[in-house]
Amino acid sequence: MDFEILGNFSSENLSKTLDPGKSRVEITSATIQYPVPVTHIVLAFIALVTGFLQFIERIRLKNPKVHRHIGRIYVMSVFISDLLAFGVTFYAEDFTKAMAFLALAVLWLFTTWKGYRKAVKKHFKEHRIWMMRGFGITLVAVSARLVVPILLLGYVALNDFTLPGVKSR
Repeated sequence: MDFEILGNFSSENLSKTLDPGKSRVEITSATIQYPVPVTHIVLAFIALVTGFLQFIERIRLKNPKVHRHIGRIYVMSVFISDLLAFGVTFYAEDFTKAMAFLALAVLWLFTTWKGYRKAVKKHFKEHRIWMMRGFGITLVAVSARLVVPILLLGYVALNDFTLPGVKSR
């Protein structure tokens, strides 16, 4: 499970997590295989933060210049992170994971681009709808890491399976 990743964000552990030698995945090309996903993750984090800020009504309605500026940061972080996501698919463990990641990358790029274009054309109602869709896809990575373990535990509990090392009743 991915709960251990939460502990890696202390200042003491940050330098360890940026060391390719401490990667949990086998690194075959340190020149691209490690920096690409790390940069993708950092930019996706920026997209998460700026995306949440875009839904604060006080910013959006009372200070549209700030909303536009934060929106540009969001769009640029999504676009760059998304382009890097295409590179990450080459290093996925198997074909299914690669295709799922690729499908999300295409949807993320498409929805964010549509939202951005609607804003440029001043179609703000449609812009808001497309940006909500895009931000929903931005949240997939976070929500999957929270929901999937809960679903797996629920499945195990409801289907009377046992975990390794646990005695059955």
